[in-house]
Amino acid sequence: DPAYESLRGWLEAEGAKLGAVAIADFGGLRGLMATRRIDAGEEIVAVPARCAVDLGAQGDDPLPAARALLEARARDAGGAREPYYATLPQPDSPDLCTPDFWGEATLELCQWPPLAEEVRRRAADIESALGGGGEGEGGAAGEA
Repeated sequence: DPAYESLRGWLEAEGAKLGAVAIADFGGLRGLMATRRIDAGEEIVAVPARCAVDLGAQGDDPLPAARALLEARARDAGGAREPYYATLPQPDSPDLCTPDFWGEATLELCQWPPLAEEVRRRAADIESALGGGGEGEGGAAGEA
């Protein structure tokens, strides 16, 4: 995948050590895979802190981290971290498999009202934070 190759190239140019792994896609879920035998105690991945996007540590509410990511992406637009942002999951990605990304039909299948209520509350918070005013289709991202 060219996006992953670009990300790897940027990280290595910044001094990251990725020699034992490759960025991979596992049926729509992204991650790392070993490219060779890794010995016990061996460093597997090292990425310089300057490459990280600091989303803070606000607890279990995803909204502050989501805001921080959107703000960082806007600040960094066209900058060095663009290869990273290009690999973030799209709204229909299997990587987004938490209840926050389920639609109403899937939430109802769970038959657990407290979960559905929490997801709806967070979706409304996100919609409000993004400046939207319309009713969503359920979940933070709706359902296709």
